Amino acid sequence: MSTESLIAFKGDVIFDGAFEDDEWGKTVRFIIPQQVGDIGKANPFKKFTKARKGRVGTRFEAAIVTVGDGQNEIIYNDNVMLKGWTDGTGGWKVTFWLASDDHPFMGTYKRGEDHFAIALVELDDDDTAIDQDKRDRLEKAGTHRKRKPQKLSAVAAILCSNPRFWEFASRGAEGARVVTNKDQADAWLKQRINILSKRELDDEINVDQIRRFHHLVRIPFNEFIVREYGDE
Repeated sequence: MSTESLIAFKGDVIFDGAFEDDEWGKTVRFIIPQQVGDIGKANPFKKFTKARKGRVGTRFEAAIVTVGDGQNEIIYNDNVMLKGWTDGTGGWKVTFWLASDDHPFMGTYKRGEDHFAIALVELDDDDTAIDQDKRDRLEKAGTHRKRKPQKLSAVAAILCSNPRFWEFASRGAEGARVVTNKDQADAWLKQRINILSKRELDDEINVDQIRRFHHLVRIPFNEFIVREYGDE
């Protein structure tokens, strides 16, 4: 496996906006410049949602560096998750959720002016890098790569990063305790389903803990989402 075959996307992008709110967390949007030969082609990130049957959520290890003025500075070097993409009349755009605690793009760069070089390595559910060349060969041969079932510990980690889950946990917390970040949500979840580590959810021997987790996610949390945000 060559290092180059692990690169899911590499190229220059243009800053198009940074956002942060209680609903979506930290996100950043980029414009992907198109070359003459790209006209009429699909956004390069379409293949990642296609592989997930139309769903977003592909995770990448990202390195994002400033371009211009003779200086190259690493702005971001952490995980990102694909939030969405467009390839309409406005050109190619892509939006990512950021995993970092801070937002390095917020209030710092000018829309449509600041340029970045970005390199992405796609991550599997177990955090291993996915060989893009190998997957492309399998797809062309008609042999689709069977995805490993997502571990419950990974599901729990994503859940604890969701601001809506924080709100749900706050209403279910005893006393005046308020859940306002992923660490507090993590602690609340572990106490609620009686585990010391989220990895316990990946061991089939922990039947009661797994059952409590499924019950929590599928019933009260889903009911909360429908009740509070069902009309959106």
